[in-house]
Amino acid sequence: MKKFFKVLLIVSLLFSLVITITLAKDDTLDNILKTGVVKVGFCVDVPPIKFRDKNNEPAGICVGFAEALARELGVKLEYVFSDWAGLIPTLLSGRSDVIITDMSTTLERAKKVNFTQPWMVTGTYIVVRGDSEWTSWKDMNKKEVEIGCILGTIGEQNIKSVLPEATPVTYNSNVEQKLALEQGRIQGLANDFLLASREVAKSNGIFKLLPDPLDADPLGFTLRSDDYHFLIWMNLWLERLKSSGEYDSLMDYWIRTDAWEKDYPGY
Repeated sequence: MKKFFKVLLIVSLLFSLVITITLAKDDTLDNILKTGVVKVGFCVDVPPIKFRDKNNEPAGICVGFAEALARELGVKLEYVFSDWAGLIPTLLSGRSDVIITDMSTTLERAKKVNFTQPWMVTGTYIVVRGDSEWTSWKDMNKKEVEIGCILGTIGEQNIKSVLPEATPVTYNSNVEQKLALEQGRIQGLANDFLLASREVAKSNGIFKLLPDPLDADPLGFTLRSDDYHFLIWMNLWLERLKSSGEYDSLMDYWIRTDAWEKDYPGY
């Protein structure tokens, strides 16, 4: 019996050792520091959040966050570009270390990934044509009403949950859904407030923004579900970014004002 327990103890110790080695091997933060590179999952689609400038270089507030992250880690920054729907699969496959975008921290997504504390809280709004009779999204909950949204976004989820009778029409980019609304192929489109209000402001009356959000929308940076070490570090880094004043500088330049447009005329 003693021999049995000795064998059991040895097996348990070996198992614990394997687990410890595995966890250490799979620690994303350690791997970033060892390789000297942080691979950031990125999607360039909408200014001023994330876009390409005239030189085809990534720009926007998320670029500011990515550069600040790499600088604080003391490593090189490498973007792993994808369309929106491919961001999480790219992260889960290990091709990227973290997603730095305006991703909503939903319960459904949290089944697969971890989120940092929100870097901003916004909301989903409905944009309609300026010559339409719609004055409230509450009147659009009808089967014959088609509302555009980007595939896999919180906007798609909000249409289904808040306007269950309406018909969501999914697109792969904001350009596609904006064109569909311009041409009258859909009656409205759902988008984040920042993006929606910007489209309206630049449409010269072609679009208008309906009042009140469908739902509040906290935005966070995204990591793999088992990256607790990196998650803790990222949250501490965000706190330091805020206390240092760099966070407010980025928000003032990219979000709270149009100051960035002077440096990116025509983008």
